[in-house]
Amino acid sequence: MRIPCKALVLSGAVALVASGASAASIFAAEAYYTFGANVSSNTERLLADKAPVIGFPDLPTISFLLFDPSELPADPLGPQRLRAILKLQHDPVELAGTLIPAEDARPVSVSAYGLGGTWDPVTGNIADIQYGTDGADAVDTTIVGDPGIYSWDITELVDAWITGAQSLSALALSGVFGNVDIDGRNSYATMYSVGATNGLSPHLDIAPIPLPATFWLLLAGAPLLSRRLRQKLTAI
Repeated sequence: MRIPCKALVLSGAVALVASGASAASIFAAEAYYTFGANVSSNTERLLADKAPVIGFPDLPTISFLLFDPSELPADPLGPQRLRAILKLQHDPVELAGTLIPAEDARPVSVSAYGLGGTWDPVTGNIADIQYGTDGADAVDTTIVGDPGIYSWDITELVDAWITGAQSLSALALSGVFGNVDIDGRNSYATMYSVGATNGLSPHLDIAPIPLPATFWLLLAGAPLLSRRLRQKLTAI
């Protein structure tokens, strides 16, 4: 999807305005999760639990999503132009009798992070997660509880994918640094994976952000400003 833009010159300043921009959904191309050092081939669910240094440091449960860069908007995103929202459906079911599903009474906070390196669903991308100090580089965090669709605003990350500031159009979903177990047990988020038929497949909703009324007033007055400027220049 390409969002064409035009430049509007207003009193020496250039504003980029999306032309014909419309909402679009972009579904993740690939996904997997890890439990400790094991990479899961499970195609039904994605799991997210604790960041590596929280709870059991050797058993992080982290999900990974890859998006096809050719499906992303061709023009650079800006926080005042387009917004990118990641959406996943939480389906709290037990897997192999070991999972304690998250619910409102015992939720789990899940953060989205960017990834470095190259996409590697065989051995995993745990070492490539860009946490920052104590999770400071999280793009967005959502508290996951009862069944439903949850969202993360990852406009900043998608911006980096499109502008080339980050070469890999992929992300990690990990528990928040500082999560505390309830009654000594962990809650996990269990979300439908790529290609899900019974639930929502992970995807991005990309939509233009409405410009403020003051912008349209300025735009409406642009021809008048231009005429007055030409008159002043002619009078010099």
